[in-house]
Amino acid sequence: MRKVLRCFIVGTFLFFFWPFFLYRTYGNKDVRFQGNSLIVANHYSNLDPFLMYLLCKRKKDLYFITNAGVKKNPFTRIFCFAFNCLYVDGDDPFKNLGVLKESISLLKKGKIIAIFPEGVIRPCKNGFLEFNRGFAFLAKKAKSTIYPIYLYPNVSPFKKSHIFIGYPLFFDTFKEKNDLETSMMVQAIVMDLSLQAEKDGKTK
Repeated sequence: MRKVLRCFIVGTFLFFFWPFFLYRTYGNKDVRFQGNSLIVANHYSNLDPFLMYLLCKRKKDLYFITNAGVKKNPFTRIFCFAFNCLYVDGDDPFKNLGVLKESISLLKKGKIIAIFPEGVIRPCKNGFLEFNRGFAFLAKKAKSTIYPIYLYPNVSPFKKSHIFIGYPLFFDTFKEKNDLETSMMVQAIVMDLSLQAEKDGKTK
């Protein structure tokens, strides 16, 4: 059911709205996300999750972590069901204990989880909010690889979005760091990618 619904949504959107889903990759552009990995990116638009889905070769193994508030809208609730979303409710670890355990279990089974650790969309497409360190907790518990990504979506038709892909951070890179240090390291990489995008004139 879920797979059929996902294929229907993707096929419909790409058939009717393909001019909005053009994109170009930079940096580690030949990346193939490995199992037991987290894709960590900034969040500038509602287009971001769909871009991540198109980018990932192992689509059946891709999950998203999103805010539980999206379930209030029936339309977004259908989307989230189709695209394997896991829901977090605020920053309370006790409320989110179940989803944390499920996420760790999925990662250990070789799945891929995409997360936008700012928690909210920044439609101004400028600057960053502090990354929530929850993804770092997951990566350490599951001994996962982290892929930092900077997204610069373009919601105008026939104009390409730009995806800057950083090189993977393997578990040995951050196993001695605490969650805050890991989160800050990843955010610094994403910010560096954004500076590269600005230098290359891709943010105009």
